[in-house]
Amino acid sequence: MSQYADVLTCMTNVATLAAALTEMGYQPQLNTTAQGFGSQQREAADIVLRKHDLSQRHNGVHLYGDVAFTRAADGRIMATVDDSDEHSLNRCLEPNRSSGEPHWRNAVTRAYTEQHNINVARERGYVFRGREAVTLPDGRREVKLLFGVR
Repeated sequence: MSQYADVLTCMTNVATLAAALTEMGYQPQLNTTAQGFGSQQREAADIVLRKHDLSQRHNGVHLYGDVAFTRAADGRIMATVDDSDEHSLNRCLEPNRSSGEPHWRNAVTRAYTEQHNINVARERGYVFRGREAVTLPDGRREVKLLFGVR
C-alpha cells in the first residue's frame, strides 16, 4: 500500500521553485489544494503538480496523487509525494551516473539550483545566455550556465 512521504528540502524560495518546475516542462499551480488517491483532498500547498500533468509529461505513467510543495515552519520547502508515485517518476528519468539510480527529487533540486543561480546573476547585472552540456573526463555530464554582461 502506498503512503505519502514528506521530504524537507534545501529549497526556500517558492517563486524560484515554480520557475524551475516550469523550465522542466511542468505546469505548477500556485496556492491550491493537492488531490490524493481517488478524490482524497490533502492540505493546501504553495505549489501543486497535478498527477495528470505529471503523467502526460512522463509518457502516461500511472500516478496516485498530486505532488505538493509547502513551506515548512523553518522556511524550507517540503515536498509531499506518494512513495509509489516517486518510484514511477524515478523510472522515467535517466539514471544518475554516480549512484546508477534516477532521482526525480534530485532533478527538481538541480533545476531549482540552476534557476536560483540565474536569478542571483541577474540581480548582479549579468544576462543569462543559455546552458551548455559538458562531458567531464570521467564521463559525468554537467550543465554549464552561460552569462554575459549588459
